Amino acid sequence: MDLILQPHLLFKALKIKNFDEKYHKFLSNDTLVKVLALVIAVVFVASVRYTPVNEDTYRVDIQNQQLRVEIDEGYTIVNGTLPETVTVFLSGNRSQVGIERANAGYEVYVDLRGLEPDVEHTAIPIRYSGLSSNVTLNTEPGFVTVTIAQVLTEEFPVSVNLVNVPEFDEGYYVGYILQTEYVEISGPRSLLNEIASVVAMADLTDVHESGTERALIVAHDAMGNALDVLIEPSVSLVTVIIEENSVSLPIEVEVTNVPSNVTIDDIFVSPEDVLFFGEIDQLGEYFPVIIDFDDLDDEGEIEVPLDLPNDVRAEMDAVLIGIDFRHSSASRNTWFLKRESIYS
Repeated sequence: MDLILQPHLLFKALKIKNFDEKYHKFLSNDTLVKVLALVIAVVFVASVRYTPVNEDTYRVDIQNQQLRVEIDEGYTIVNGTLPETVTVFLSGNRSQVGIERANAGYEVYVDLRGLEPDVEHTAIPIRYSGLSSNVTLNTEPGFVTVTIAQVLTEEFPVSVNLVNVPEFDEGYYVGYILQTEYVEISGPRSLLNEIASVVAMADLTDVHESGTERALIVAHDAMGNALDVLIEPSVSLVTVIIEENSVSLPIEVEVTNVPSNVTIDDIFVSPEDVLFFGEIDQLGEYFPVIIDFDDLDDEGEIEVPLDLPNDVRAEMDAVLIGIDFRHSSASRNTWFLKRESIYS
């Protein structure tokens, strides 16, 4: 540039003779000077206009962007590396990137429609939509590998598993009534074939009396692992029964000290059966009561307390016993027992 603005330097460099004379002659030519000035101006403008501007590209990272899955109805993913969320990278002009980030109108998705089932598909690209053309979007990961399969539905019976059952005193019973006996389970054939049990899990933490609890229904394989299948319904109500063990037993009466001239025709007990609670394993098929014939009142009746073993209680403390008997040398009217006196 110095050689153009100061041509005498060029002439000296080229060792041109009679430099001063030629230089003054050059400057005195107005047309030549104007042309030279125009050339210099054009070169300068062109250099400014076409010099590229190095503007840095702005990028922002967005974590945990939800990944939408498009798949044909009646099919599901059985294997693969399909994440629920991905990391999104937005690149472009700072203002445009800021606008897109604030609006959040874009989506990232993977399209699995039309894929052949039961075949592994690799390098399926993660795509996006709803983004300005001035902004570039990339994801991490950028591709997924999946296998899809057809969804089938079958019916399975349900059992109950009571967990975290509190400690109760001896003689208490903990049971249940399950509202849901069968469920429908949907999933690929490979998972349905693995189902070994379907269990309603009822958590009895801090449950100390009978009531109704919600139980989550889970399908397990033979190793006890939960299977990722769709269960309908997925929750069932379970009526939990917490009460003392109980049994209803008939009263068996034995009469002692019966005179030799007395014949017993019948024995009546009110009530005939009594409900017992607690450690009922100590009891037999009936509850024995022993009475002395001489203790009968004028109507041939007696109220007898129940002699209960330890850790057993009954719904009543005593039973009423009546004896219908006769003397061998007399009619049955001797100490005849009227049934209504017992059952009234």
